Amino acid sequence: MGDDKKPAKQRTDSWFEKLQDWITKTISIFVAAIFFLFGAGAVYGAFFAANPVFILVPFALGLLAYYSRDFAIIILVLVLLSFFLFPL
Repeated sequence: MGDDKKPAKQRTDSWFEKLQDWITKTISIFVAAIFFLFGAGAVYGAFFAANPVFILVPFALGLLAYYSRDFAIIILVLVLLSFFLFPL
């Protein structure tokens, strides 16, 4: 109830900042999870792969996406664009 003394613009800005923080954190977790799924698929495919170095790439990108929101957002946009530009 202490927020009632703040002007409406400050209350709204505060709400939008909280929403933005939640969305960007969710995106980074989502993109990291996608890379870890790719990594799990790579481990499964390692039995058939010629070069096992490719197994580590999805895990490394997943860690980078988890700790870097900017990287996660860029990757998410690229993945979504690829689905629209190159539909299966």
